[in-house]
Amino acid sequence: MEKSFSQHHHEEARREFARMLEPLEVASRRRLGNPYRDDCFQAFEQYQEGVRDVARNVLADAEHSPLGLFVYRIKNRWHELDPLPNSSDGVRSESRPGPKRQERCDRIRAWITNVGHHYAHDPHAFAEELARFGIDREDAEHLRVEWLAGGGAA
Repeated sequence: MEKSFSQHHHEEARREFARMLEPLEVASRRRLGNPYRDDCFQAFEQYQEGVRDVARNVLADAEHSPLGLFVYRIKNRWHELDPLPNSSDGVRSESRPGPKRQERCDRIRAWITNVGHHYAHDPHAFAEELARFGIDREDAEHLRVEWLAGGGAA
């Protein structure tokens, strides 16, 4: 019997959700079980980009358990938050200050310590993950080499 479009879509969304969760589970050294897995998947089906954003931020923000922080933020509906409003003329101003440089560096170092080291053996994957922080490939490679040369210290 052939699968319906909705069954196929649901199974593909489950696979994508599992791929998104994998770095969180690796960093936490455990799997996300039910009922939280189902709850978070339902949120993912409705707000995919929002849940992806929460997952990315959790990797950088979590000090101990990225998976626990992820569940907390999903339960508190962070994935439903709208992005910050644009400027009054409808165009986001590039001159507005972003996160402070030191805070940004600290978040990137925390990500490398908590999760990024799992990607350090693969320059391409490491660069792709750091691109989420706005790091270009050249700087990502510098950070990767620095991490490896320091024996695991970023």
